[in-house]
Amino acid sequence: MGMFWFCFLVAAGLATSSPPDPGDQWELVVGEARQHLRQGRYLEAERCFRQALRLSEAFEAGDARLTVTLGELAVTVRALGRLRDAERLFLQAVDSCERLTNLAHVCLTPALGGSASVYVDLRQVGKAETLLRRALSTITPGENLELEARLHYYLAAVAYYDARYEEAERLIRRALDLSEKAAKPDIPQQAALLANLAVLKLYQGDPSGAVELFRKAIETLEPAFGPVHPLLAKPWSNLAVALSHLGRSQEAVGPAFKAKSIAENAYGPEHFITARVLMQSAAVLRKAGRAGEARRLEKRAQAIVARHESENSLGYTLDFRPHRPQARLK
Repeated sequence: MGMFWFCFLVAAGLATSSPPDPGDQWELVVGEARQHLRQGRYLEAERCFRQALRLSEAFEAGDARLTVTLGELAVTVRALGRLRDAERLFLQAVDSCERLTNLAHVCLTPALGGSASVYVDLRQVGKAETLLRRALSTITPGENLELEARLHYYLAAVAYYDARYEEAERLIRRALDLSEKAAKPDIPQQAALLANLAVLKLYQGDPSGAVELFRKAIETLEPAFGPVHPLLAKPWSNLAVALSHLGRSQEAVGPAFKAKSIAENAYGPEHFITARVLMQSAAVLRKAGRAGEARRLEKRAQAIVARHESENSLGYTLDFRPHRPQARLK
């Protein structure tokens, strides 16, 4: 649909004889944006959230809806791979939240956690951990299990990228326990936790255990979101890597190409997640005796990574060394 995609509210507003209430408009647009986000239609979600941001300018100073919009737009932009834009939006959400009086304690924790998630992506783990510790200090344990689980999930990623693998596993298991006890479990988060636990299994020399957990992550996501949702790209790709490590090279090719298809269609050919999937697919193909195809995918991936690092001013290079497991925590 490209440039012709409009949020529902644009057409709805034209059909009324008097200007609709901005608050009602905001509710409709944010509702549609969240639906797009859940279904992995990130560009459409961004358009709607930006429309909601414009609507929120009509609200009084200190209105919590501005903070909500900034935070959810930041989540969407992060999914699109624009990490510096996401960092700026999350920090604006934190600033907006701190200006609130009655609701600051409600919105501050998610805003801090969201900011930390971007710093995890940027591998600025010191900044991420500081924000996460602050976020955890703002909540009462047991009060919001889903949010508490998410913060532990991000802390696990910090520990992982800091090579504190035992701590990462402990935090993942704690996050899983919290998530399973929540009244309304976060299915994508549960699947990501299972997949990240599988990554640790690879580093611990247990590819069989990793295969089981990657399959469980996929089985958690598919019934809720369908077989081609963007969130499935990484577990399928990591499953291929785990199978390859077990010596099941030919069997690994199918999951690798499934991940590649999902990533290219959902994220686009230039997204950094697509680059990771391409590199992992290349490693699988090389072990399956298809070196020519592997080289072509590696060349594509390296070009994407170079552009992504330049656009986001990253201070790290993705590690694709062949002697280490290619799976990545998110």
